[in-house]
Amino acid sequence: MTRIAIVFEENIFDRKGAFLAKLQRARHLREQEGMDVDVWCIQVSYGWLVRKLLAKRSLDGKSEARVGRPETLTFDGVTYHMLWLRYSILDHFLFFKLKLRPVLYPRFLKRVAPLFKGYDIVSAHSFEGAYLGREVQRRYGIPYCVTWHGSDIHTKPFKYPCIRELTAQLMAGARMNFFVSKALLEKSEEIGSGTKQVLYNGCSQAFVRYDDAKRAELRKKYQLGDSPVVGFVGNLEKVKNASLLPSLFAGIQKNSVKDLDFWVVGDGREKVSIQTDMQVPCRFFGNLSPEQMPEIFNCLDLLILPSLNEGLPLVLLEALNCGCRAVGSRVGGVPEVLDEAHCVPLGDGFADRFAKAAAGVLSGSFSQTIPAEMNWEASARKEAEVYRHI
Repeated sequence: MTRIAIVFEENIFDRKGAFLAKLQRARHLREQEGMDVDVWCIQVSYGWLVRKLLAKRSLDGKSEARVGRPETLTFDGVTYHMLWLRYSILDHFLFFKLKLRPVLYPRFLKRVAPLFKGYDIVSAHSFEGAYLGREVQRRYGIPYCVTWHGSDIHTKPFKYPCIRELTAQLMAGARMNFFVSKALLEKSEEIGSGTKQVLYNGCSQAFVRYDDAKRAELRKKYQLGDSPVVGFVGNLEKVKNASLLPSLFAGIQKNSVKDLDFWVVGDGREKVSIQTDMQVPCRFFGNLSPEQMPEIFNCLDLLILPSLNEGLPLVLLEALNCGCRAVGSRVGGVPEVLDEAHCVPLGDGFADRFAKAAAGVLSGSFSQTIPAEMNWEASARKEAEVYRHI
């Protein structure tokens, strides 16, 4: 058996796209022949003062204080070995304000490296996992591979130059760099070289189109009439172009022959301004649990994804698998999922062009499907073969 340690930083208190992608990757990899897989999760924890100043977080209804710092947690049948990192105001100030490298975080990663001594391969995700993987390789000669998901390539190395050269070193040292889209792999060439290939994400089997009777029940549950539902699902942040939602929704309604319902699922720093500027009736759900999302997508008729940058948006695959159609901006891996007619280039008049494209989808009767290569089983087989070769 090949012993593999999957390691990444993730936020267990906000289980969305990246979290779910890594969970599904782990689940399907351990189903491959000869793969003995453990999952290690780096989780930043808040002390009482930070919780009071920044945010109160909860996990399945339990406050962060009640959750504590357990050695393991299980999500959807996958056990996570937890590596708890105390939130550091110093590191936050150095990185986000001064754009300098953190001090305490790297020390933490070096301190936990001995935990990985007995593995054959470290399967790291993103910068933090890759940094730890390289440290394990330096000490014990254990090879590491890295999966890059999006902002770890297309945004952070350019926004924070202090980690750009280090990101290049991590890619160069990895036995394999996996990228969730062709566009992300191409973008990585601006940072550095290495052994690279595309390894697409897939979609959980929980996301399927319900039968007509169940979909009718859901529309009744959410008090929907006959109007089509247009929705945005994601973080209400700059990179998602969320500030455009008021004008986009208004434009889609203006270009549609039917009255529409509008939904926003997610939270973020731009939520208040979006609510203030909204020009059409809109229902704001905030953050929902992963278990609720198949219902939401089975109610939506159209998902809009006007992002400024993307890797391969898992939300897009989930929506399409539930029978919801989509329009997105022509960035990252979005054109690898949607055809050209439903990918709107950024630039002058973007909101108007996007609204017209979205209204055109609503007036049509076609369906959209996920490309065949975007499934977890195929990706897991491909990943396992790389590890066997190593």
